[in-house]
Amino acid sequence: MRKISLIFFFLILLSFCKGQTVDSIKVEQAGDFIRIGYRILESKPGQVYRVKVLSSINGGLNSELRSVSGDVGDNVQGGKDEYFIVWDVLKDVDELISADFIIRAELVSDIKSDDNQSKANPEVTLKWSKKRINALFALEPSGPKIGIKAGYLGSFGMALQVAYGPVKFGSDDEVALAPGAVTNDDYKPEEQFLLGVNITKRIVNYNGFQMHLAGGVQRTRMVFFDSNASQTPYHLEKVFGPEFGLIFGIKTLAVSLMVSHFDPGQVEKETDFRCNSPLSYVNACIGVRF
Repeated sequence: MRKISLIFFFLILLSFCKGQTVDSIKVEQAGDFIRIGYRILESKPGQVYRVKVLSSINGGLNSELRSVSGDVGDNVQGGKDEYFIVWDVLKDVDELISADFIIRAELVSDIKSDDNQSKANPEVTLKWSKKRINALFALEPSGPKIGIKAGYLGSFGMALQVAYGPVKFGSDDEVALAPGAVTNDDYKPEEQFLLGVNITKRIVNYNGFQMHLAGGVQRTRMVFFDSNASQTPYHLEKVFGPEFGLIFGIKTLAVSLMVSHFDPGQVEKETDFRCNSPLSYVNACIGVRF
């Protein structure tokens, strides 16, 4: 039978708060739930605590409670007047007669600032970090190509970029043309799509500013020169290459800076073609997030 018949609370407070203490403990039962209130003295906005609740249930060994909610876990924000933890008792035990509780609070992060800097505000940080949808205008100077970039950027995320424009063609100095071949001026680059896919990881989240590492792959087309073809010496070939960079969120503004690099070796290995396009490109994006 699942029930709570009799409960004795013995609260043991172990504080690992680097000089700060936990006190003002209040415990009450509400049906099948136990509610624990507590305070962390001198906690400040910008501080983050790891709070755990352990219990010796019915005289057993201490173990961490699983079915708890509220101000518990790895991301308890400092600066509150009072904190609360709720234990859903019958999710962890069939019958509770007695329990000893241990509350452990550990300071894991403390963002400090001097008199000339504003302190990090957890509420402001949380507000702006919820703006995870990004829509940007994209420009790649290799062409140039123009397009759009869109993504969902949380702690982890994904972004997709599509752009359209002419294929970049190198100068005569970048490749030796075969004797009698037409010059680069006789070749008119075709309009082509490029496609880029990135995985992102947020590495900075401070007030209204976020910064994400981004890495992935881009697919585009490049110009290759065939020394054996006198009439049509130039060919467009599809190539893939890695790209990486940074994506910034500044309140409602989104900015992306990416670098792509291509290795034409596979095409050159299977054919007599020689790449006549630059191997590295930079693209920049600007837009909004919401």
